[in-house]
Amino acid sequence: MSTAPAAYVGDAACASCHAEIARTYAQTNKARSVTRFDPATAPERFDAATVYNARSDLYYEAFVRGDTLYQREYRLDEDGTVVHERIHRADYVIGSGNATRSYLMQVNGYLTEMPLTWYVQRSLWDMSPGYHEANDRFSRQINLECITCHNGPVRHTRFTQNHYADLPLGITCERCHGPAGAHVAFRRANPDATVEADSTIVNPARLDRSARLSICQQCHLAGVSVFPEGEDPTTFVPGEPLAAHRTVFVPEGQLTDPDWVGIDSHPVRLARSACYQKSEMTCGTCHDPHRPADLLPPDHYDRACQSCHGADADHVALEAMAPGCSRAEHGGEGLPETASCVSCHMATSGTSEVPHVFFSDHWIRRRPRAVRQDARGNAAVAGREPVRLVALQEAGRSAAVIAPRTTNTPRDQLEAAIAYLHFYETMHAHPAYIETVIDAARAGFAGGADHVEARIALARALGEADSTAAALAVLDAAAQAYPGDPWVHFWRGAFQEVEGQPEAAIQSFRRAAAIQPKLIEAQVKLADALVRAERVEEALARLEQVVALDPVHQPRAWHNLGTLRLRLGQAEAARDAFAQAVRLDPDLAPAHIQLGSMELARRAFEDAIRHFRQAIRAAPTDPAGYGSLGLTYLQAGRPDLARPLFEEVLRLDPTNRHARALLRQLEQRP
Repeated sequence: MSTAPAAYVGDAACASCHAEIARTYAQTNKARSVTRFDPATAPERFDAATVYNARSDLYYEAFVRGDTLYQREYRLDEDGTVVHERIHRADYVIGSGNATRSYLMQVNGYLTEMPLTWYVQRSLWDMSPGYHEANDRFSRQINLECITCHNGPVRHTRFTQNHYADLPLGITCERCHGPAGAHVAFRRANPDATVEADSTIVNPARLDRSARLSICQQCHLAGVSVFPEGEDPTTFVPGEPLAAHRTVFVPEGQLTDPDWVGIDSHPVRLARSACYQKSEMTCGTCHDPHRPADLLPPDHYDRACQSCHGADADHVALEAMAPGCSRAEHGGEGLPETASCVSCHMATSGTSEVPHVFFSDHWIRRRPRAVRQDARGNAAVAGREPVRLVALQEAGRSAAVIAPRTTNTPRDQLEAAIAYLHFYETMHAHPAYIETVIDAARAGFAGGADHVEARIALARALGEADSTAAALAVLDAAAQAYPGDPWVHFWRGAFQEVEGQPEAAIQSFRRAAAIQPKLIEAQVKLADALVRAERVEEALARLEQVVALDPVHQPRAWHNLGTLRLRLGQAEAARDAFAQAVRLDPDLAPAHIQLGSMELARRAFEDAIRHFRQAIRAAPTDPAGYGSLGLTYLQAGRPDLARPLFEEVLRLDPTNRHARALLRQLEQRP
C-alpha cells in the first residue's frame, strides 16, 4: 500500500532551478494535456464545424465567441425550424492536440465531456469517441482515472464520480518525479550542497527498469484498473511498482490479436517486441520526456535504434543506408530518402477505440503486418461471445514480458469480480459476465478476502440476475462493515426500493447524501423516493437542492420540481421548471405534455401544438401526446386534424374511453 504525501509544490517551484528543462517541457504533449482554449494558438477550423448525430436526431456545432469556444446542440423539425437549442462553454481542452482535442465543461465543480472532438490528424470535427454509439450529449462524467492521467494532482471530492475542487492544467513534473516538497525545501536551505544521489526526489534514470516503466504505465497501460482499498489513481508515487498500486485487466485478445492497437496499448505492444525482450530498453530509450518531438534532431529515433543495431551488430548501420536502405530483401533498389527505422518497423495504425486517430504501433517487427487504416471502435470486444479478461503482470525477461497473472488468490478473485462488472457496464453487456462476477466474488469472500467494491459488485450482479433479495442481504452486511461508504448506502437504497421497502430506501439514500452531499446520484435518488412517498414539502426542498448543485445535467429533477410546484399552485415557477427540463432534454415527453397543457389552458394553441408534437416525437408509442394534440386541434376548431389523432390513441390503447367518446362526438357533428 502506498501513502501519497501531501508535499506537492507545483511546476513553478521546479522551474526556479530547472528553468531550461521547464521551458522545453512546457512544449511537450504531456504539459499540454489539459489547457484552456486559446484562439491565438488553437488548431481547430470552424468553417465546417457542424456534425449530425442520426441516432439522437441532433446537430452539433462548435464556434468561437470572443476568446471562448462553445458547442451548440440543436434539432430541426420537418420544415427546418429549430425546435431545440442548447449552448455551453468549453472550460477546458483535454488532449495535447497531437491526435485529438476534446472539451470539458465544469458546472459547480461537476466535470463532464462535450459532444464534439477535433480530430487533428484528419482536420475534422466529429462526435467524441463512443458518442456515435451512445450519445451522452453534455453529460458524460469525467472520472478520476481519466482526469488524473491528463493532469497533475487533482483535488477530487471523495466518493463522487466527477466533482473536483481544483483542476491543474497538464501533467506536472511531480507526476514522474514524485512530490517535491522535501526536495525544494532541502535545496533552498542548502543551495550549494553536492549530493550524488538525492533521496528527496525521484530521478527515474536511477530507478530499476521495472520502476521506470511503472511511471509511464500509470497512464499508458490502459484497461480496467482495480485499486486496493485506500488507493485511487492519485495515490501512485513514482518509484513504487505499479503492481502494488493497482491491477490492470484487459481483454485477452489485446495480448494475442496482432491487430489490436489500442489508444494506450504501447506497453503491451512494445513488450511483444524482440527489441524489448532482448534488451533493457524502456520508454525513455526513445522518448525524451522533457523535450517535444519537434525540438529533437531529425534522426533522433533512428539513433535510438542504432544504439543497439550498430555497425558491429547483425543489422545494417544507419551509415550504410544512405541514400536509402539497400538491404537485400529490398532488391538493392533502396527506399526513399525519408525512410527511417520507425517508418519500416513500427507501422502506423488506426486505433481500436478512437476514430480518426493514428499511432505508431509499438510492436517493433522486422516485417510489420498490414494494419487498419482506421479504428474498429468497440467492435473489438462487442461480438456475440464473451471475452476473457486477464490481469496483467510483468514476467521479467521471459518471451512475454507483460503476461496474464498466474495466481488466483482470494484477493485476485475479488479484483476480477470488480473488473468484470465494470467491463459489463461500459464495454460489452453480455450476461455471461454476470455469472463470472457472482462466482468470483463468492469465491474471494469465502477465501477470507474483502473489498468494499467487490461487495457492491456482487450485489449489483445478483440484481442483474434477478436475485434482488440476495443482493440486499449482501448490502445489508456491507452497510455494517463499511458504514462510512455512501455508495454502499446508495445501492442498498436502490434494492430496498425494488424489494418494496420505500421508507428504508429513503433512509439509505439520506445516509448516502449525508456522508457526501456532493454525491449527486444519491441526492437525485432521495428526491425521487420522497416524491413517490408523497412527502411533498421534503421532496420539493430536496429537488431544489439537486438543481442548485447541478442545474444542467438533471432534466428529470427539473420536471419533478415542476410537477410539485404545480401541485402547490405555483404555476409560473412550475412553467419555468418544465421549460428548463425540455431545454436540457428535448426528448422528455412528460415535460412537453405539461407545458403543452399549460399553453392550451391559456389558449395559446400554436405553442401547445409545438410541445405536443415534440412529445409525440419523443414518445411515439405513448397515447398521451396524440390525445393532447387532438384536444388542442378540437379546441382550435380543427376537428379534421383531431380525428386521426384520437384514432391513433385507440390504436395504441383500445381501452381509452375518453378518446372513444370524443370520436363519437365528432361523428355526431353535422
